[in-house]
Amino acid sequence: MSLQQLSFYFDFVKVIVSYLASIALHKGQSIIHKATYRLLPDSRVVIVVGGSFAGSLVAQRLAHTLPSGYRAILIEKHSHFNYAFSFPRNSVLSGREHNAFITYDNIAAGAPDGIFQRVCDEASDITETHVHTVGGVSLPYDYLVIATGAAQPPPARLNARIKEDAIEELRGFQQRVAKADRIAVIGAGAVGVELATEIKEEYTDKKVTLIHSRQQLLPRFGQKLHDHVISALKNQDIEVRLGERPVFPSDAGQSVQETSLTFSNGETKTFDLVVRYGPTNHRSSQFDMRL
Repeated sequence: MSLQQLSFYFDFVKVIVSYLASIALHKGQSIIHKATYRLLPDSRVVIVVGGSFAGSLVAQRLAHTLPSGYRAILIEKHSHFNYAFSFPRNSVLSGREHNAFITYDNIAAGAPDGIFQRVCDEASDITETHVHTVGGVSLPYDYLVIATGAAQPPPARLNARIKEDAIEELRGFQQRVAKADRIAVIGAGAVGVELATEIKEEYTDKKVTLIHSRQQLLPRFGQKLHDHVISALKNQDIEVRLGERPVFPSDAGQSVQETSLTFSNGETKTFDLVVRYGPTNHRSSQFDMRL
């Protein structure tokens, strides 16, 4: 075992031990909190807008730590928690897509009664004192947490809000992947790399091309990871094109149709399915926040 591997395993064990210790500490604090918390008629309100990874964790911690006289409200438009990390695989492999959606019912499990409320709606406007929703609800707040995350095209994120519709959206993508023979994935971040490799792993006879605007894959993690990923992609017979910004159709990924992409060297290639992962847009920019 190399020194680098030994160091990695040592750091991994430290993280796990620290994580388990924090869980035990939080559990003990939650038991005390439930026994001492009191809901008051004029309780102050903390609203969390957005219930993805960051927002749901904040809401969960608030439900188990807010002192008497405070309560938390989570506003989230999806009926279930979307475990987006599993979307690339579930966009290719069938039969397990229902596992990508987790109920919010347990987010305040063990918390005091009345401290937490979830509103299944979408925030449309935020003022100095209220959050207004698409459904016509106006919620007053004393403190506000905006955790709306970033917007990405499907299948990194899904358009559907109800679990059953989201499952059908993933199944539709599975069908398009199965039908297409020549597939281009534009954007070689973590999601793009995973999707390309998942497709090639499941359908070894398909021609998969991974296109990236930069000269290095996953640049935040250094050259060694880039070299390793490039080697793995080559072993799977996935074509990689770096430093390319081909123009792609606005409905990319939504249908199987012949689409031509032109590269910087003048070469034009035709694909049956083009999937894009562009730069993310932060959803908080949609609000006209008069704070």
